[in-house]
Amino acid sequence: MHETAYETTPLYLPLGMLLSTGNLRKEHLEPVVDKVRGRLPTWKAGFMNKAGRLSLVKSTLSAIPIYPLISIKLPGWVVTAIDKARRGFFWAGEPSASGGKCTMAWPCITRSLDNGGLGIIDLKVASFALNLRWLWLQRVDESRPWIGLPLQCNKEVQAMFDASIHIRMGNGKLAWFWTDRWINNTSIQEMAPDLCRAVGNEAKRSRTVHEAMQGRRWIRDITGNITAVTLVQYFRVRELVLGVTLRHEQEDRILWRWTSSGNYSSKSAYNAYFTGSTRFAGAKLIWKAWAPPKTKLFMYLATHGRTWTSERRFPHGLQDSATCALCDQEPETIEHLLLHCSVAREVWRHALNLVRLPSRFKIDQLGICDTWNRLWMAFRRSNGKEWTPCSYSYPGIYGRQGMPRSSETREKQANNWCSRSRTKHIYGSPPGQGIWVV
Repeated sequence: MHETAYETTPLYLPLGMLLSTGNLRKEHLEPVVDKVRGRLPTWKAGFMNKAGRLSLVKSTLSAIPIYPLISIKLPGWVVTAIDKARRGFFWAGEPSASGGKCTMAWPCITRSLDNGGLGIIDLKVASFALNLRWLWLQRVDESRPWIGLPLQCNKEVQAMFDASIHIRMGNGKLAWFWTDRWINNTSIQEMAPDLCRAVGNEAKRSRTVHEAMQGRRWIRDITGNITAVTLVQYFRVRELVLGVTLRHEQEDRILWRWTSSGNYSSKSAYNAYFTGSTRFAGAKLIWKAWAPPKTKLFMYLATHGRTWTSERRFPHGLQDSATCALCDQEPETIEHLLLHCSVAREVWRHALNLVRLPSRFKIDQLGICDTWNRLWMAFRRSNGKEWTPCSYSYPGIYGRQGMPRSSETREKQANNWCSRSRTKHIYGSPPGQGIWVV
């Protein structure tokens, strides 16, 4: 700490963490945001596709604020500014991006791959998960030099920590009587909330099970108003406590419920915040496919219906018709364009012949993920190898010369595209890895 006659300024440590005796002001936290923004001009985002920018967002831009997140609680404006830079770089290759340039909402893609996101770290959730580490070390490692000092954590973090641990009882010297989950895998605070409101805050924070059961000291902690509900909960707690026998020769063990080993990890803490989220059915088909990252990203957007097909462009006045330009029969949705269009079926017929699937295999009117899953199962039965079908994108059929208009031109382009794919061995893959089509 550098002290002068007029003010005390924070000390910047080598890892980017800040130490200060007072509240950090905006000028103290601005360098954290500047480190993220300073990386953007050197990367030449205009020469990268979205898959390349996604890799940099996940590996670099999301890693820069990790150490500050561990040491301090970053204000909301810092997280918002960093997210603005990450969002703009990923979607547009610019310092910021308006809503029209963002194909999907930011909270949707800042989820794990299995939960339907792109695996980008949610900084707010990461801050909560990393702050849980201090509460964990405070309980399990008393050799830390900072033990006994007050920890800055909000109510959400404390509530998550209380829900994430349970106690394997021994002598009762580590478990808090009122707040820990030590009796029937629950806490007295959860089973008797009215009774706990009658207990002083100091007793809740410091009364261990060992101390509380010595001469029934826990009863003397009840100092608030007593109601009929409080009495009912008291007798219930009293009955449960009388049935507990402490093992004085064995110490308590605090277990982390989100890992098999019972020890805290930042990854398990982060994933715990997404417990109960809807699983993305196509995650394995997409991200485990033997395909380039740009193709996987296109598949991801296609399964979420976030590609700019004619059906989406027409309501915005960007196109004069929503009809498919290839078959000129139905609206151009992403499912129609990839699976059900007559040109798409022709390309799939060539692809299925190359992998020795019967030409009579039909692609029904199902969603993209369901159709790919059926193709994967059919290929496994007929060839004995795993195949994770990827996708082919309509730019591969259209080419760079624009959309074909006549049916003869469309059929010719489809045949030429399939022949070119066969010549370049696009369909080939290592054993067990399957094929991909772009």
